[in-house]
Amino acid sequence: MIAVFLTFFCFTIQSQNNCNYLFDNNWILGGKDDTIDGDKYGGTILRFDPELLITEYNKHVSQRVTSAEISSREGNLLIYSNGCDIFNSQNNIIENGENINPGEVHDLFCVDNDGYPGLNSMFILPSAYDASIFFLIHIAETINHSPDPAFSIQAQYVYSTTIKIDKDLGIEKVISKNEILLNDTSMLGSPICAVRHANGKDWWILTPDRWNNGYYIFQVDSIGPSFIREQYIGDETNPRATGAEGKFSPDGSHFAWYHPRNGVFLYAFDRGTGYLSEFNRIDIPKVDFITGGCEFSSNSRYLYINTDTSLYQLDVQANDIQGSLMHIADYDRFGAPLPTLFLYMALTPDNRIFMNTSNGTQYLHVIQNPNERGLESNFTQHAIKLPTINFLTFPNFPNYRLSAINSSYCDSLNAIIDSPNTVSDVSIFPNPSSGIIYISGPENPIQYEIYNLNGMKIQNGVCRTWEILIENPGIYLLNVFLKNKWEIKKVMVMR
Repeated sequence: MIAVFLTFFCFTIQSQNNCNYLFDNNWILGGKDDTIDGDKYGGTILRFDPELLITEYNKHVSQRVTSAEISSREGNLLIYSNGCDIFNSQNNIIENGENINPGEVHDLFCVDNDGYPGLNSMFILPSAYDASIFFLIHIAETINHSPDPAFSIQAQYVYSTTIKIDKDLGIEKVISKNEILLNDTSMLGSPICAVRHANGKDWWILTPDRWNNGYYIFQVDSIGPSFIREQYIGDETNPRATGAEGKFSPDGSHFAWYHPRNGVFLYAFDRGTGYLSEFNRIDIPKVDFITGGCEFSSNSRYLYINTDTSLYQLDVQANDIQGSLMHIADYDRFGAPLPTLFLYMALTPDNRIFMNTSNGTQYLHVIQNPNERGLESNFTQHAIKLPTINFLTFPNFPNYRLSAINSSYCDSLNAIIDSPNTVSDVSIFPNPSSGIIYISGPENPIQYEIYNLNGMKIQNGVCRTWEILIENPGIYLLNVFLKNKWEIKKVMVMR
């Protein structure tokens, strides 16, 4: 029975293939339609179909630094947000889509559709369990009214907003809004990043703590988004590193983020357990600038880092990652009329890397061949001219095409469940059970998760009574978090 269970569970993971999804097919840049003193303001849409098509996109809202959009699986724009409201492809606020990120900061910045001020602070995730459901994950800021505050505006909430879109039925509406996943002014506020779970269905989300070396980790599963844990690893964050950019590698094996006050923080990542490991800090020549960018090549080997005036490349597969640091280019002093200084980077669906500028300009820089080493990567400055001025706006997409793996998660199940000699801190009884499971272990309370045969999480929470109820007969995986690790147990419920 155990062998049959594992075979079925691992097959479910492997069969979740997302390779053809085009959720990131449209990038919306720019602001409100307007022309001031001869400068062309307004929206621009970049569509990868598969050749890049750039067109002016008339809209009455500005996205500024806070931007999220998502397309259908087939690549047609569905919705976008500027951190204030949620709009459809016709630029209309969808049903119940107004007033996300409520509070003083919203009221201060969202007047006249000007856009929320959070850098790299939101994205949209599709549900793998219902094709009509999407989760907008967004960070809200608050004004600190305490005397002599260290930061006058600081991140406070990680919110989840659930959106239902069914074009056949004409449904575009928010079904739950501003649900609090985390309320903690200790978080840095940027970056917040997502990556597919090893099962190819769920998502992991993480964002750094401002005051230490912690990372807040969330999971999106069949139940929806929830906060899982805070993990402490590596060097402490500089509390003034707000505005950093972070990215998971396209294969999900690494997480990196960069701010000039930190340097590069690089970790290995386990998509099965959601844990960071193997911390590396890479020093970049210091600059006095408030933001910095980073992005991985599509083959996940090279990590690009930019200050406002310089671009570098790292080989994350090198034995000496610090020693692999290579200078690629410096800003060429081009201006039209404002300098096209470097800001953030994003991997495109056609495997190039685009870079926006830190001023309101009509230009994007491009790394044409990011899978190549050094200067062969072919960095071209101001390579793309946009029809309208773009003021800092850039997408924060995860890799929607990352599929399930059959290594870390299934291998860990085989190792734990099949081995008769496994030493465990957890005892479960009775097993088989009529539905009530008792847990014996060294800690109280304990965090737990329960998965069914399809790899779907059916229950999770914090157990304080050492008693868990599973209502339906079947075979389940019970994951219990003890001593900073997950203990995985097979449970059988019989009636």
